[in-house]
Amino acid sequence: MVVKSQDYAVKDTPIVLTVHIGDGQAGGTAVTLDGVPVSMRSPGLWTLGREGQNLRGSVAVCVTTVKDENPNTNHTSVTHVLTGGVAERRHLYETSVPADGATEIYVITYFLG
Repeated sequence: MVVKSQDYAVKDTPIVLTVHIGDGQAGGTAVTLDGVPVSMRSPGLWTLGREGQNLRGSVAVCVTTVKDENPNTNHTSVTHVLTGGVAERRHLYETSVPADGATEIYVITYFLG
């Protein structure tokens, strides 16, 4: 399991989180904001908050499960892009699974401030 946390500076605008599963692997993602599930807006894209909402002090958690389906590698990666805050941020998380067909879980927490 990959567990990481990051700070993200926000403004009074919604945050857009884009999640990309790399290396030709498959998977799925669930996102919560302050413990409340956030619906996916379109594949791989979530909007956190709404216009004028103060997200300072909020916590977003992104859990992605990646299944190794690429026969050429056991490497897995997840890229997060956050926009709408003070600056765009891009984070790459990666690891290898021990065997073909194995899964890896990425739990990434963002402290909004």
